[in-house]
Amino acid sequence: MKKTLGLVFLLIIMLIPMAVKKSVNENIEERITFFEQRGVNVKIVSEEGYFSSKRNFELTIKDANKFANYIGGISSSLNHIASFMKDGKSNLEGLVFKGDIENSNINYFADIKANIYLDTVGDEDKKDKNGPYSVIVDKKLLNFDLLFTNKGIFKKAKLKDIDEEFVFEKGKGNLKISGQKLINYSTDKRIEVETILDRFMFSMVEKYGKFKTSFEDLEYSLDVKNQLIGKGNFSLKDFQFSDDSFVFKFDSIYTSSEGKLKDAKYSLENELKLSKLTGKNSDINEKLNIENLKIKFDFSRIDYVSLEKLKESYAKSEEIFLNDKLSKAEFLNKYDKQLAEVFKNLEILLNKGLSLKVDASLDKFSFGGSEIEFLDIDLDAKLKENNLNTLTRNPFGFLNFLDVDGEIVIDEKGFETISAFSGGLLAMMLNDYIKKDAKKLIFDIKFKDGNLSINNKKLL
Repeated sequence: MKKTLGLVFLLIIMLIPMAVKKSVNENIEERITFFEQRGVNVKIVSEEGYFSSKRNFELTIKDANKFANYIGGISSSLNHIASFMKDGKSNLEGLVFKGDIENSNINYFADIKANIYLDTVGDEDKKDKNGPYSVIVDKKLLNFDLLFTNKGIFKKAKLKDIDEEFVFEKGKGNLKISGQKLINYSTDKRIEVETILDRFMFSMVEKYGKFKTSFEDLEYSLDVKNQLIGKGNFSLKDFQFSDDSFVFKFDSIYTSSEGKLKDAKYSLENELKLSKLTGKNSDINEKLNIENLKIKFDFSRIDYVSLEKLKESYAKSEEIFLNDKLSKAEFLNKYDKQLAEVFKNLEILLNKGLSLKVDASLDKFSFGGSEIEFLDIDLDAKLKENNLNTLTRNPFGFLNFLDVDGEIVIDEKGFETISAFSGGLLAMMLNDYIKKDAKKLIFDIKFKDGNLSINNKKLL
């Protein structure tokens, strides 16, 4: 009896890997078909292992247009990337990645590990046999470790650290990348990803010049329910770019954006912080300096249904614009009709009303003898509900439904700098409306019912 049970148990242990392996192979075949329909050929070169499997594969981009259409179809926000890919068709087609996939045949729920690296450059880049791409391929510099769930859902990617000096026919260069990883926390209901890069540096010296670019502590996170609702943050430190005559750098930059929905009304909050930026052009002996630039603008009271319709109509216009299979007559006919729909939906959105609040400040700006010591802007604008038609009436009619309340504070020299760009016209117009407080010039702005006043003096 014990012997029989032992044999049954052993048989089960031996059959489990076969069943898991069969299931994994079926998933792989589905993915191969999926990618082939989108211009990418996937070939399993070899397979080995029983309790665990390792498969070597090759991935080749055969049809750049199909692949680009697939990328653009993921989201309308990727349409521009798809267009860029089509423009670089000859660089994409013929591109080959190689790698391997490992999975457990005992534990069906175990994660799947993969490694993939660039093996062959595109058809166009193959012509430059001594270019920098040859070094990237020969030394497998573009090399990623990947992690997937048992169902093939992407979880994590990590680029292997790079510290490489290379010499090619036209010069030499240096590339350093460390601490890069991309993590996917997404679910069926939302997309949530995070990417980190500790350090990046790339320099090149050629016959006609040299350049170098570097940065540290790149962080980017995205958590979205759809293209309108969600939030994203981006930060970067110690960015530098230089060539033979130009140097540009900033200490840190931070941007964020968050879209929210409440009671059928949509709001969008955006923020930018730039600590210190400097630039120098030795050819023209000019310097640029910006310190503590902060910009925040928040939209609110936006009708969500109208915004969705506007977004969808605009996405369709982009699809038409990027469709290279249309004749000129077909393109003009479809594009004109779609643009009319975009403007109509924009009109409906504006008819519902919205609000905009702007907070901006700057500690210092200097360039070419022009200077601003400080600048503060605080504006609150509200567009009331209306029934204006932007296509048949004067679009400036919206001004009668616009209320603005705000304040601008700037130093005297800064006002002279801004006025100089208008040939002194701005100073002539506002000279009688200025309110001074020590070195500050204050502009208290109010716009209501089509009337504009500055510091309680009517301008329009």
